[in-house]
Amino acid sequence: ARARLSGPGGAVELTRNELCLLRLLMESPGRIIPRETMMVELWQSESFVDENTLNVNMVRLRKKLAGTDLLRTRRGLGYLVEAPGEAAP
Repeated sequence: ARARLSGPGGAVELTRNELCLLRLLMESPGRIIPRETMMVELWQSESFVDENTLNVNMVRLRKKLAGTDLLRTRRGLGYLVEAPGEAAP
């Protein structure tokens, strides 16, 4: 299943994984979501999934959100969406 996201740069199609990641991040703006949490949410299990698979999904999502500067990486911790009004480090 795919979803359509519209913004100032036009509309983009999101895959199920991209939509799941964006939803997870948007539900807790300003809060770091650990990579492990994202992997369990995406693949519904704690069994080993190559961490590079998560990286690939995040790279694709970032490209689709190009120009928004919405997603942040906290090396060694996870990812977050900045809360409105939060200063970028």
